[in-house]
Amino acid sequence: MRTMRFWLALVIMGLAWPALADITITPTRVVMEPGTRDAVVTLRNPSDRERVYRVSWAEREMTADGSVEPRAEPGPFAASPHVRIAPRRVAVGPGQTQTVRLHLRPPADLPPGEYRSHLVLGLEPESEASFIMGQEETPAEGVGFRLEALLSFALPVIFRHGEGGEPQVAISHVEPRTFESRRGTEFGLLVSLEREGAWSSFGRVVAYQQVDQNAPVQEIGYARDVAIYAEANQSRVMVPLRPDVTLQPGAWLRVTYEHQGQRFGQVMAERVFQMAP
Repeated sequence: MRTMRFWLALVIMGLAWPALADITITPTRVVMEPGTRDAVVTLRNPSDRERVYRVSWAEREMTADGSVEPRAEPGPFAASPHVRIAPRRVAVGPGQTQTVRLHLRPPADLPPGEYRSHLVLGLEPESEASFIMGQEETPAEGVGFRLEALLSFALPVIFRHGEGGEPQVAISHVEPRTFESRRGTEFGLLVSLEREGAWSSFGRVVAYQQVDQNAPVQEIGYARDVAIYAEANQSRVMVPLRPDVTLQPGAWLRVTYEHQGQRFGQVMAERVFQMAP
């Protein structure tokens, strides 16, 4: 019988669907500040079978509207030519932890700036006798089809060289609107961000509402892992609102762009406005 195999590659910025992949990857974003030459990515396998990952680089760039697109070749500020990774193949046994080591080796004449590439951890296919999403076979005269879901996790690796400093970010516009998601039509806030400076920003956008001056301030929605990379000066993000939330006429809204990680909650930008009565 002839057999045709189709690979479904799910490429994800950062870490998503850890239960489906049976793997935990930390951190989901690597930043090497000036003076730092080494970093470690940790893979932990809580499942009952071995997982094997191939480690490689991918290049992506942020467009003017804030979306991230693949790039065929490394650009002038790609990190991959200057960062060594080891090992290139990682086997993580059941209940075990393995690490991928990153070592920065920039040339002496490297121009100052922020450099970025995406580290890709691609799950290898399992053996002929075992596969992730089953198979369907037709009679002997037909053609068999096998569908295996191969998960590929991509996390940004950034190193900052020379002078740069913290970016300056502003929230230029907030617009209530509906959007389509896997759950159907939802309501949210479309938030426009603008960035200045040599280095990228990273954080979460949080929306708060106060119905009137006597009511408490309530968090009504947020969007995590919002980056504005160094090659872009703006981005737009949809902030889903909680299903039980209604934007009240005359209510005050506060939208913030806050740090994640060690400075969690520190505000980089905010915008406060009142809904029309």
